[in-house]
Amino acid sequence: MMYSEIEAKRLVIQAGKQLIKNGLIARTWGNISARISDTQFVISPSGKAYETLLPEQIVTVNISDCSYSGSIKPSTEKGIHADVYRLRPEANFIIHTHQTKASVVSIAGEDIRGYADEFAEIFGDVIPCAEYGISSTKTLRNAVADAVKKHPKSQAFLMRHHGALCIGKDYSYAFVISRTLETVCEKAIGSYVLRGHNLTSYSDDARRNLYLKTQAKGATLPVDCPDMGSSKRSGDIFTLEYENKTYSYDLNALPTDLFEPAIIHAKIYLCSGVNSIIHITEPDVLAVSATGKTMHPAIDDLAQIAGVSIRCGDSKSACKKLKNRNAVFIRNAGALCTGNCFEDAEAVGMILTKSCEAEIFSTFLPKRHRLGIFDAFIQRTFYVLKYSKLKK
Repeated sequence: MMYSEIEAKRLVIQAGKQLIKNGLIARTWGNISARISDTQFVISPSGKAYETLLPEQIVTVNISDCSYSGSIKPSTEKGIHADVYRLRPEANFIIHTHQTKASVVSIAGEDIRGYADEFAEIFGDVIPCAEYGISSTKTLRNAVADAVKKHPKSQAFLMRHHGALCIGKDYSYAFVISRTLETVCEKAIGSYVLRGHNLTSYSDDARRNLYLKTQAKGATLPVDCPDMGSSKRSGDIFTLEYENKTYSYDLNALPTDLFEPAIIHAKIYLCSGVNSIIHITEPDVLAVSATGKTMHPAIDDLAQIAGVSIRCGDSKSACKKLKNRNAVFIRNAGALCTGNCFEDAEAVGMILTKSCEAEIFSTFLPKRHRLGIFDAFIQRTFYVLKYSKLKK
């Protein structure tokens, strides 16, 4: 069904909140649109958090040339949405997400086929994977448009190293596609892991253990992970939550008997402008930290929000290895993620967790698939200099 402008804007806002609730997007990542006529659609704005969106911030865009009125900029991926509405007259709602399982599987660059019959009614014969392009570029737009043209019956598309695009006849069906896509991609991950390995069934633990076996001789998944603490800073004062206790410190008058996590947090605050640090101990993050190696992004939003590489250090080197980055692995102890506020650090943690799953998954592919160094640098630079400021 085609929506009125008022209803379409309401549904875009509602969809953003629902996607966050379902864990399919974080902060400002992804974009959502709804058709309001044969010539126009409304879309979420660029760089604004979904939780606080207002109807007047949802932008009306012309399908023919992506033009719009007003001072609020629409999503930088508006061209992708315009192409879909032009190519698919039956499409009335589009969700572009960086949802975890779809993003992970996308790095293989392969179409998904042969899934269970229960999903065939929704996806048809194939879930295509569009070729890679840097976010917000004509290359990415053209790659997605080509995939949509080649697969006129498909309603879900992987975007290599990036995420997913779900096309619905209405709001509700677009969500069905998005949620079901995660289920299919989770099964696909299991299929990749089982290939070439003497396993009778798939499990997340088996995936992590096989990864460690191939990437770090003798490394095992940490069982008793030390608490590295999480903290917030206000001016020269930072408050540290550590082992269910709260500690407060003045950066200008630090005591000489600080315990290790407090030393690490103090050093990070003294050498950077961040205001929040959180400790991430998700199993996939722990597994990657156990290798002691630097991780290079396989998904582009990690390059944007965290850095061109994520290094691994210890209490003495963590601050140095964070330079120009927003995350650092601590050997056998997960990672520390930083941000200008708690929500930013939390978003880094969410994307790092997804990217660690992608890092592990990549070892089960015939060839490791990562972003090029130049691509990662370009995306990080764009985010730091422009997008993050727009978000503020």
